[in-house]
Amino acid sequence: MDFVFDYSGGRCLVRYSVGSSERLDRDTCSLIRSSEERLHLLPVSIDETMDGRDLCYDISSAINLLAWEQEADPQELRDMDKRIDRALRELEGTGVPVNEIVTERRLMFVDEMTGDIRLICLPLYRYGAEEDDWEPAVPDDEPTMKLRRNGEFSAAFTRIRTREIFTIDRAECYIGKKSRSVDLCIMGNPAISRVHCVIRRSEEGFSIEDMGSSNYTYVDGRRVKPGVREELPEKCRIQLADEEFMFEINKS
Repeated sequence: MDFVFDYSGGRCLVRYSVGSSERLDRDTCSLIRSSEERLHLLPVSIDETMDGRDLCYDISSAINLLAWEQEADPQELRDMDKRIDRALRELEGTGVPVNEIVTERRLMFVDEMTGDIRLICLPLYRYGAEEDDWEPAVPDDEPTMKLRRNGEFSAAFTRIRTREIFTIDRAECYIGKKSRSVDLCIMGNPAISRVHCVIRRSEEGFSIEDMGSSNYTYVDGRRVKPGVREELPEKCRIQLADEEFMFEINKS
């Protein structure tokens, strides 16, 4: 991994230049954008450069772990190892992919105020020629994900627990927790299957099909049989495992 320390102009940054074969994982970006401290992560921003795009990690209030270890006693070293293990477990439990966390000790940092570990999350994935070359927008502060438009009408899919609102406006929208396999990624709930269900749109309206999920799909309390398409009313409550959503067709 090609990380560069940037101390120019009074800045304290670690930079990573996004390669031509890499794309931002928009699901992870949305997850960590306002939660760096809670997730033990360094604050990250995106710089547009002449050569492309850089991920910039703010280390102004942190000390490099290797430097910190030079001054630590054996007990502090043992405690820090436990903190690192706990931070990695908590990140995984929150839904951040393990392969997107940098675990090289030279790229780990210690918060100077709290003594907590601060890690770099590299929310990227590589794509091949057979994959879609989409360019995701930088996440904003609105809890809304717009899927690619494919038609004249759409539906709102609201996650009741978090009030996130997703727009379904394509012919097929696969839903689950594995970001690279679905169109709509539901993060932070391990009970939801990797590819849990699919909502399809036709000229007649919308239908839902369970993809053999472990904890089932329900429409208004009625279980949807795996592999069987079930028409969706204009407004209904959909449950994936133990997570509830409100589905409503947009008439405008």
